[in-house]
Amino acid sequence: MSDSNSNANTTPSMSVQWGGFSFSLSGPADLVREGFDLLRSEIFPSLLAGGPPPSEMSAADTTRGTAANGTTSAESEEISPAQFVEEKQPKTEMEKATVLAYFAKKHRGVAEFTVDELEALYNDAHVPIRGVKNAIGNASKKANGGLLKAVAGKRGAYQVTAAGESYIKTKLPHGK
Repeated sequence: MSDSNSNANTTPSMSVQWGGFSFSLSGPADLVREGFDLLRSEIFPSLLAGGPPPSEMSAADTTRGTAANGTTSAESEEISPAQFVEEKQPKTEMEKATVLAYFAKKHRGVAEFTVDELEALYNDAHVPIRGVKNAIGNASKKANGGLLKAVAGKRGAYQVTAAGESYIKTKLPHGK
């Protein structure tokens, strides 16, 4: 995973190669941690015990993380952040932040995010970054619909609200 000297705009990632087995994963920090935990707790012990190589394990053995929409992590990667942003066509910074937060929840199973994690999605989506923290703050204001909100008891963590999800589903792209 990334070290403390890494750039805040990079996406966490890891790569492991063991004999003929190779595993790479990048995305939100929670997803990368989950992948590392899977390697450590299930795949490596199986290899050390002389079990089947990962290519012979069933998909159920190697797929983890069911997203809020009921798809597995592998299924939810079918659309990239850039494709999703292109599909929804957000115009304001507030809409961009909400679109990417919604994408993280529905397509990557990440319900809560930090400013840095959302910035990484901006980079993945090739969306110009102009004040992500301010965009989150504006999207969190009730006067703007309360599209995002701070997570109670978790400093620096945010989530998309039901109002935000509804906005993304029904109002974007504009004129739909």
